[in-house]
Amino acid sequence: MVIPSLQNVQVISEIMARTLQDLHKFIEEESVDKDPRETMVLLLSFITGIIMQLRDKLDVLQKGLGVQLIELLNTTIKKDSKGLEILDKLNKNDPSIKKSSSGIEPSDAPSAINFLVDKFYGNIKTNLDALPYALRNEDILLIALAQLIANLLSAIDGHNTGGLIDTFSKNIHMLAGKTKDNNDPIYN
Repeated sequence: MVIPSLQNVQVISEIMARTLQDLHKFIEEESVDKDPRETMVLLLSFITGIIMQLRDKLDVLQKGLGVQLIELLNTTIKKDSKGLEILDKLNKNDPSIKKSSSGIEPSDAPSAINFLVDKFYGNIKTNLDALPYALRNEDILLIALAQLIANLLSAIDGHNTGGLIDTFSKNIHMLAGKTKDNNDPIYN
């Protein structure tokens, strides 16, 4: 899953707000003496046109990305979808979207990374210690980590797992090359 920056979400929200103002004006002016179903059909045509143009534009950027857009739209707009709820909050600039149980600010990537590292390390250490002594070795740990990372990266973007693995590998090499004290933050 790719999460856009809050700045880009804001830009898109502003573009959408301007477009919606024009649509609301059109609806108010044109639907006075018309059947509301006609307005619905016009809006459906408008939305479908936008989706098709965006699908085609994304396919130009990366082959298959347009199909992914359609698949994600289908998933997102299903009844009682969590994704639809999140998008609704983003579009309404709901301040709750910026809050989390971690207390980390949305712009504080270093704290988010260190938070996750601490949680992962604690869980892995606890569970590794729960294994029989003979299985507490680097082979078991490395295979388990590889499986975990493969599953996570596939869940993030199953269509680009290879690219995510490349990015992950670059980060591993960069972080492993840093000299650090075990008490220092891993990401600064």
